[in-house]
Amino acid sequence: MLDKKNITLICSFIFAVLLLCIFIQGCREDELGLVFSHKFHTETGGAVGAECSQCHETNADGKKMTLPNHEQCSQCHEINESDPPDKCSSCHTREDNKVFLRDMQMMIKDVKFYHKVHIDLGFGCLECHPEIKTRDKTSVEDIPEMEVCSKCHRMTVSECSTCHDEIREGRKPIDHTIPVSHDSSWKEFHGRSARTDSDDCLLCHKSASCEECHTKVRPSSHSLSWKQDIHGRYATQDRDKCAVCHQADFCSRCHEQRPTTHYEPDWVPNHRTVASRDGRSCVVCHEREFCQECHRINFKKLVK
Repeated sequence: MLDKKNITLICSFIFAVLLLCIFIQGCREDELGLVFSHKFHTETGGAVGAECSQCHETNADGKKMTLPNHEQCSQCHEINESDPPDKCSSCHTREDNKVFLRDMQMMIKDVKFYHKVHIDLGFGCLECHPEIKTRDKTSVEDIPEMEVCSKCHRMTVSECSTCHDEIREGRKPIDHTIPVSHDSSWKEFHGRSARTDSDDCLLCHKSASCEECHTKVRPSSHSLSWKQDIHGRYATQDRDKCAVCHQADFCSRCHEQRPTTHYEPDWVPNHRTVASRDGRSCVVCHEREFCQECHRINFKKLVK
């Protein structure tokens, strides 16, 4: 049974966790010190209908988009800095009236991203900030996550330094850790995912990652009888699986030569036995039309 001291400790721990959750949620939804509705200002047919470029433009190096200052706001709003209104809270939520950008700066300070490059390529703001026109308040929620970038840059992000200036050992973001799919059976079944969605693999792995195993370790299915008796059947059922390790010309190195069975003197009249028992092995090399060259006419008369 728990004594009073332990109960107090448990309650204190739960209370601390709740406070932490509230703090984290509050930081995540922080309004950055502004009373500003993107929805009101940008809504088509709304009161303003402003474009993003009316308030934001690229800075000197083309990396960041500038944030509007009093001068820009005063183009539409009456602002007299020498005679400020009694209630700055009409625009500001902090007592010191400063715009609180710490959260935003921490999230983007080491990211290698140039707004000008993307704008010049024809990308619109909503392609990276799709929800911003629906926001009634400014929020760090509108800073794109890595998944947004990877929609276009899937093939270039295997190295952290491609996108980040500061690479801190042991400080990898929580969403960059081992995926949930990589459980204890992942190694055995990962080939399916590699064949259907290899771009996802390249988010973390290089092509050489596959070669570390697949050029040195022979699959367990490749037994002593694999080449002679089994592999043709597998190749006809799931040739994509073979292609994980083998190039197309790998097959032709052998299959351009006639199999040893085809040199037997009775192969032509008796090949039907093999074809009826294991027709899949025939289609590894032959198309259906190959058979029809003989079998669409009365073939028996030709062999008498």
